[in-house]
Amino acid sequence: MYSGKEIIKQEPLDYQIKRSDNFALHSFDFDKLIIQMKHDRKWKNGNINMMVLLSSPVRKIVLVVLHCKSGIISNQVDDSIDFRIIEGKLELHFLENSFTLINGELLKLIQKTRYRIDAIEETAFLMILKSNIRCN
Repeated sequence: MYSGKEIIKQEPLDYQIKRSDNFALHSFDFDKLIIQMKHDRKWKNGNINMMVLLSSPVRKIVLVVLHCKSGIISNQVDDSIDFRIIEGKLELHFLENSFTLINGELLKLIQKTRYRIDAIEETAFLMILKSNIRCN
């Protein structure tokens, strides 16, 4: 079972970073990344697979691939988090609510929320964690 702290890193990551003078553009081929993640030893042994695509002081983007009927139980989330389904179907449970999300759908959780994710079928999704750090 996933501990909530384990991040499985893949090498090499299949994405491009294009830089200009003031910013970087990140381009990801999700189909290739998901295939790569499903060929990983841990995935083949029945575990979930996660890959950090972007990490900064204010945002972290994690690609997650779950087997059918597997899930994640969170600790309390102090920052907002978005779930964007790339492929598959999952249920997201928090507080007294449950939502079923399918391909292309997005759900946003606000601060101080515990959640549980259950994959209805094999599912790939993004978790976008946004820090509420404010600069004065």
